[in-house]
Amino acid sequence: MIRQKLEEFACQCDVIIHLAALNRHNNPQTIYETNILLVNKLIDALNKTSARPHILFASSTQEERDNMLANQSVKAGNYWQPGQKKNNSPFTVL
Repeated sequence: MIRQKLEEFACQCDVIIHLAALNRHNNPQTIYETNILLVNKLIDALNKTSARPHILFASSTQEERDNMLANQSVKAGNYWQPGQKKNNSPFTVL
């Protein structure tokens, strides 16, 4: 049901501002896995529906550092870029 709602949402959007992220938890691995999962779920919804909104992806101020949050943010951004280029969809990292 959540997947279907996400797909319905994605089809209606001209722009999606992706701010969703877990940034505090006792286990850093949980933060990493949750944030990558969130990105992948949205990418899957866009691919399944052929929706092509402009994605504005909020990265982390931690991106310049060598820590779990920075690594997750960079990896998540890297997941977006090939699909957006392939689909000729705009993608902006903030």
